[in-house]
Amino acid sequence: MHDIAEGQCGDELAALRQRVAELERILEMTRELTSALTLRPLLSKIAETARELTNSVGASILLLDEEANELRFMVATNYPSGSLGEIPVPIERSIAGAILTSRQPMIVSDVQSHPRFYPEVDRLTDFTCRSLIGVPLQIHDRCIGVMEAPNKQGGQEFTQKDVETLTTLAAQITIALENARLYQEVSDHAEQLEERVRERTAELQVRNEELAA
Repeated sequence: MHDIAEGQCGDELAALRQRVAELERILEMTRELTSALTLRPLLSKIAETARELTNSVGASILLLDEEANELRFMVATNYPSGSLGEIPVPIERSIAGAILTSRQPMIVSDVQSHPRFYPEVDRLTDFTCRSLIGVPLQIHDRCIGVMEAPNKQGGQEFTQKDVETLTTLAAQITIALENARLYQEVSDHAEQLEERVRERTAELQVRNEELAA
């Protein structure tokens, strides 16, 4: 009995240490959010962290294109993001779209037989998605995209702990996107002010020349 108790304590301690390591990785991402102004490299790093912490073969971030009413891959760690960026994902005919509209996390154990499976991504990238976990990206009351991780390694199934990990990282993504939007707004406003200053300076120079004539 003593040996069994020691074994159980050892397993619990190992699980706690693993969770601490995962939380430290997430905290590292949080620190980077406060200083990063370039969005895509940061999102790529978050996606890579999602891949590692869920022990999946990859991870991707899709953002909503409101005008086209479809999702677009912004970053992906399991295939060349350039090729994925050219593939639109329909909201009504995809698992990612189901996650977006429901605003709820989803674990799909058998992607190929799911009624919302969209085969074009696999066909065009020569990739086979067997299982999938996905969470929505939400800013306030708006759902702006989805983060997904396909194919947990070793044939294992995704768990609720994986959902919690991706949900935490998804919150980081929305912060990064909002920071980028605010930074762009400030940058645009500064450019407008600089243009007004240049125009006003030119007007004053013309007036001074006229007065000096």
